[in-house]
Amino acid sequence: MDFNRKHNYLWQAGWNGRSGGYLVLYQGGTKPSGYRSYCTKCGQKNYTSVAETGNRCGVCNEEARIDFSKPLIQIFSYPGREVDMGEDFEDWSLYELKQRTEPVQEFDQLADDIVEEALHIDSEHTVEQRAIYKPITELVLA
Repeated sequence: MDFNRKHNYLWQAGWNGRSGGYLVLYQGGTKPSGYRSYCTKCGQKNYTSVAETGNRCGVCNEEARIDFSKPLIQIFSYPGREVDMGEDFEDWSLYELKQRTEPVQEFDQLADDIVEEALHIDSEHTVEQRAIYKPITELVLA
């Protein structure tokens, strides 16, 4: 999501509630994932380098593992972490207050944009019921 990337994942917008019922502002960040290589055939990630253990994948058994060109990052969030609930803003400078309110204002704009897009979809589209059949392949004795 652009909002999360823009804030280097320190602030993240996400869905919460039953069936993703409402938009939430989370705190979070990034950290190294620890993965050093992956298989180009099946996508399996590995904590060892190809130089250490070779390029054979332990899952699909293909010689298709390669090292990541740059360290893979893992994005994390702190669900349920309160943001400034007990904070006394009296000693904050005007600059600090502005820095703290900017992500909240951008989050508020994101919520407005989502509502606007939902209204647009509602006005331009209808919901239809369709039966979609998917072929199933089974192995049987002949």
